[in-house]
Amino acid sequence: MLTTLYPEASIEIGERCGLSGNVIVAAKSIRIGDDCLLGANAVIMDTDWHHPDPNKRNTAGPTSPVVIGRNVWIGMNSMVLKGVVIGDNSIIAAGSVVTKSIPADVVAGGIPARVLRQIASHEVNNNP
Repeated sequence: MLTTLYPEASIEIGERCGLSGNVIVAAKSIRIGDDCLLGANAVIMDTDWHHPDPNKRNTAGPTSPVVIGRNVWIGMNSMVLKGVVIGDNSIIAAGSVVTKSIPADVVAGGIPARVLRQIASHEVNNNP
């Protein structure tokens, strides 16, 4: 499911990306670079959906753009939340919840996701 909540919102998906039953929702903007893989049921959203103020619950909550670099692999059942930037070549482990930005060339995972290890240069250089 790809959806924008407002006319000015945008979703950009690069070339040669693979998506499997994902939910991508933008109130502002989501940009996914070339050669990315999104595992089954991965969710990317740039908004909290509903406002935390009880009097505004039927409106979108805070929003912040999401940027996913090139050649990123997001494992199945993961969530990428508002304001996150994921650097090129990084891997997000299955079932992770990404609440803060992740640098390039790392494996990250957990709830909340954190860097688990660096990807060795020979692993990065073998990618298309």
